[in-house]
Amino acid sequence: MSPTASADSPAQLSTETLAKFLEKCLACPKCHGAMLSKPAGYVCRSCGALFQVPESYVDFLDPTEPSLASTQTDFSDHYVVQHTPYWAALRQTTEAYSASLPSIFSTLLGRPARCLDIGLSLVSAGHFRPHLERYAGLLAVYCGLDPDAQQLVGAEDGLFMARSVGEALPFVDEAFDLVLIHATLDHCFDYQKALDECARVLVPDGVTSIILNNDHSWAKQLLPWAARGRRRSASAHHNVFLGPRAVIKEMDKRGLEITRLRGSRYLLLPPAGLEALARLCGASTPRLLALLDAVGNRLAPTLGGDFHLIFRKPGPNEDRLDLS
Repeated sequence: MSPTASADSPAQLSTETLAKFLEKCLACPKCHGAMLSKPAGYVCRSCGALFQVPESYVDFLDPTEPSLASTQTDFSDHYVVQHTPYWAALRQTTEAYSASLPSIFSTLLGRPARCLDIGLSLVSAGHFRPHLERYAGLLAVYCGLDPDAQQLVGAEDGLFMARSVGEALPFVDEAFDLVLIHATLDHCFDYQKALDECARVLVPDGVTSIILNNDHSWAKQLLPWAARGRRRSASAHHNVFLGPRAVIKEMDKRGLEITRLRGSRYLLLPPAGLEALARLCGASTPRLLALLDAVGNRLAPTLGGDFHLIFRKPGPNEDRLDLS
């Protein structure tokens, strides 16, 4: 996407700032060479690879790449919204927690952030503005990556969207202050390589945020046969099943320090039980879920149905890119 001027881009993101960032930080995902903007797209100055701009995004996926041969790039059947009492209450609880994240990131960073969103956690089914607006004042640059082209169509000025995967990020080293990989890591075909890439593009003193389904929740440990069944049913979309301790260990190998561990979704009844409880509790269900999450985090933060980890890359950020 070639940036153009706009007076009202989402979250007050400047197209001029984005243009400066891309000029200095966009890199070939194959060789990390510098990129040159052309009418047909972007060309790598080192290896000559051409990356086209089919709509409002740059397509960095190479279908001839052997590692991508079996990689899922269409998640359209994965975005089905469940309109049931329990799932409506869970969405309300999740949204309330998500709304608190900009404040957490702002406190940790203390500066406007160049943000890389692997998997588009700030975008829902192609709708950009409502999700980015809560980050107003925090973001200096927003770059979103997803392998599913349907998620990328319709991007507005001030945003950079790319069809790509977490294992091959099209950016130079130490390009971002904030890297989000929410509900995405378990979809990666090589999650360790994706974590390598996250650490590579993060500046010293930068923050990485990971949200993931917990393969070591209390329910899966208590009912291992049921856990095996859940893994089989989820294997169409998930390539790895992880718990928080495994992710913390992986990030420690890469020199990133944990600053936050939070579990969620501690109410893990069979689906019929969840819906019956939601109908019984009615409008109080979100408060019940939030209360159980609060208690669960006090007693066992690693045992929720989902978990959220925040890591910081040690070191002073003395050479931060000047985009003024």
